[in-house]
Amino acid sequence: MTNVLVFISNFIPSNIISILKPLKKLENDGVISLRVRPEKNILHLQKDVNWCHVAFFSRSQSSLSLRAMVKLKAANKKIIYDIDDNFFEIPLNTILGQHHRYITHLFVQKLFYQYSDLVHLYNPILNSQVIEHSGTPKFMKSYFDKSLLNTKSHIQKRPSNVIKIAYATGRIDDPRLENIIFSAIKIIAEKYKKNVEFHFWGAHKHPYLKKLSNIILNKPILEYDRFIQSFQNHHFSIGLAPVLDEVFFQSKTNNKYREYGGCSIAGIYSDLQPYRECVRHQYNGILVENTIADWVNGMKTLIDSENLRKIISVNACKDIFENYSFEKFTKEIEESINTIKEQTSSSLLHTITKQEKHTSVTIFNLEDNVQFVADYIHILKELAPNISLQSFYNLHVEEKIYFLQNQPDYLLIMLANFSYSATIIDLCLNLSKDTIIIIDLGDLTHIRKKQLRKLDEILNKISIKYILCNESLFPEVKDLSETTLVNFFQGKSHSIDNLYSIKGRTAALLSIIIEKEPHCLFPKTPNFTFLFFKKSYLLHMNMIWNTQINRLKQVYKFITWRLGGRKL
Repeated sequence: MTNVLVFISNFIPSNIISILKPLKKLENDGVISLRVRPEKNILHLQKDVNWCHVAFFSRSQSSLSLRAMVKLKAANKKIIYDIDDNFFEIPLNTILGQHHRYITHLFVQKLFYQYSDLVHLYNPILNSQVIEHSGTPKFMKSYFDKSLLNTKSHIQKRPSNVIKIAYATGRIDDPRLENIIFSAIKIIAEKYKKNVEFHFWGAHKHPYLKKLSNIILNKPILEYDRFIQSFQNHHFSIGLAPVLDEVFFQSKTNNKYREYGGCSIAGIYSDLQPYRECVRHQYNGILVENTIADWVNGMKTLIDSENLRKIISVNACKDIFENYSFEKFTKEIEESINTIKEQTSSSLLHTITKQEKHTSVTIFNLEDNVQFVADYIHILKELAPNISLQSFYNLHVEEKIYFLQNQPDYLLIMLANFSYSATIIDLCLNLSKDTIIIIDLGDLTHIRKKQLRKLDEILNKISIKYILCNESLFPEVKDLSETTLVNFFQGKSHSIDNLYSIKGRTAALLSIIIEKEPHCLFPKTPNFTFLFFKKSYLLHMNMIWNTQINRLKQVYKFITWRLGGRKL
């Protein structure tokens, strides 16, 4: 029997659908033995690492989940990473987007792509992303669990006097999307008045809809199985599923189509991926352009035609039951586990033995962008606690650098100013041959002939392992030395791309140091996440209460799963 260890942040629908439900089924069938743990808790981590054969991570981006992954790879365990959202492209106009796009989170996700034995994904856009970062992707076709449905309720005739329309989302969508869909809903709600009800899930009505009496707010249901059962029992006739014409939104799964179709609801969808590939217009759904007029016309068409609603709901339900089965998906999960169990690990991480070894990095800053250096140091320490920054020199202030008290593993030279080239050569000639020297040309977007000659002189006299440069400099720099690897980055140090893009300057520097020295990811001392009381919360007592109640519910779920209870 295969021992499977699951790391999740909490019991959100993505984790339940993609991992917990199919693994629970495999456990019930006697195929696997299952343990679930919070990804940010290291209590008894090593015992679980020793116990398991295969580990699952879902949407993980935290530094603690990364350290757990490294421990697993060091023990030569197999890892499957499950991802159903394109965090590399999530818009930055919401707090959630800024959280997922922050460079430390993106970099952790990139390392999961690279070091996992298999990456489960649900969209071809993510497939290309995983390949770009040297991962091994497997496309998964998700499912709708029809066993959740009440058969009698499923065939019960809906009331004909009021048409119920669902906008089944509890999260905050993009404001641009909300402006379109809520404007269209307001028009329809005012036109049909008591003949139509719009249902939402949340605590507050959108400002566009506050004065409308046929707008119904339903209390969010955290348990996914209960949500689907409650959703079915409302007997909705129409469901709305808008997406924007942007990479992030088109990288999602067709979850709303599966839910609407499985509950025999006629859905209206944006004529974009992921719905364009599974919905046939006026056969198993309605496809509309993202304009207020098109959304109004789409809703009006279904409201006015009971026959069309019935045709679409029947065809969608048939498609879901035939092509999106829970049994097929569970079989795919089992095949993934069996496949990677037989593979020889392709990652070098399993060779790590010196977990307590520290990597020292010395930085020489020869540019004016001191803030970038400070940000980089902060991010490096957050991701890799076993890296020590021995020194931070700025040659505009201090030139007496001809010796170092501690020979570094890495010498990072931020060389926007070439007037110190002779000093740098003298310094590097006195370093250990094992020191990896990196020259970072920073925000330079063009390089003069005099500067190019000085750079060529440096490369001829000392062994430089890496050069980092702006994308525009790459053609001029790449041919200077056959033994030097030249990597380019996009954007500037002070631009938004640096802290919110995996292709920025900080990400390029992190890649060289962390990916070549993965043992630096091990923490020096245990990290514990405390459940209660942070000073900043004292200003928001109501938020504290709700947050702690939700945390306790999650803790209770983790404990019950740990003890063998499998309630979802």
